[in-house]
Amino acid sequence: MIYDIAVVGAGAAGLTAAIFARREAPDARIVALDGAPRIGAKILISGGGRCNITHDVVTPDDFNGNRNAIARVLRTFTVEQTMAWFAEMGVTLKREETGKLFPTTDKARSVVDALLRACEGVEIRTGARVTSCHPERESRDLGGWGAGGMGGATGVGGGVRMIDRSSSGVSTWASTMAR
Repeated sequence: MIYDIAVVGAGAAGLTAAIFARREAPDARIVALDGAPRIGAKILISGGGRCNITHDVVTPDDFNGNRNAIARVLRTFTVEQTMAWFAEMGVTLKREETGKLFPTTDKARSVVDALLRACEGVEIRTGARVTSCHPERESRDLGGWGAGGMGGATGVGGGVRMIDRSSSGVSTWASTMAR
């Protein structure tokens, strides 16, 4: 199958990338590929099963890595915007004394379900390991699948990276997520 956009990784970062891709390119054929047998396993155990979404105050000093790049990401998608985005998906957040923000349901399942609902129109493939990528070809070869544009959602510490923008007319989503 040939897709317009392939997101490699369908954890929290990958699902978010797929959601933004769908919003930017509603007619694109989008697939999210994940090697895990089930989507959301790590989300479901985060925060003791309650899924701490973020903290009420987030600064570049809270992360390892390039402080300027992290600052750009934090300016692009602020805590307030994150809260509003989850509210749009039906997940309201509450602040605890520690400053951590959790869903008011206290259930990580609420977050997984909301992300999956927001991925409507995105094909999600589990048990799909991408072992190589050949972006020099007309269609990016993903071991049996192909895509015109690709993003990799590497999760913890990695964020979302655009692998190739050359032929995809729908790369805005990735540059937004990777700023």
